[in-house]
Amino acid sequence: MKRNFRIEIRNEKESAQDFVNAWHRAQKGMAPEQPVDRIYFKDLNTLLRVLTPRRMEAIKAVHDNGPVSFRALAKFLGRDYKRHAGDGEDRHRSSGQKRPSGSAVAKDNCGTCPRGIRQG
Repeated sequence: MKRNFRIEIRNEKESAQDFVNAWHRAQKGMAPEQPVDRIYFKDLNTLLRVLTPRRMEAIKAVHDNGPVSFRALAKFLGRDYKRHAGDGEDRHRSSGQKRPSGSAVAKDNCGTCPRGIRQG
């Protein structure tokens, strides 16, 4: 099943507006809009620091081929598994959230890794 996904540059006030709009729709008894996963960055520099060309290549591979393990994704992209898996762990550490041991990224809600990628 394909899902909508948006990456945007917005300040805090603009990103909070989605919540306000959903609240107003609910107050009026209107049906919620079609769900869309969103990631907002505060500026272009932050977006480019996080979504490097190599990370975008990995995201595109998962998008095109579906969920795979870090090992399978690294092999598909011709990368070293340990460095590739470490990048996912780095994303978790930089978010300030600890990922439960043995948990899959798909079950994790830290918002820093592509959904569906599993370590192991």
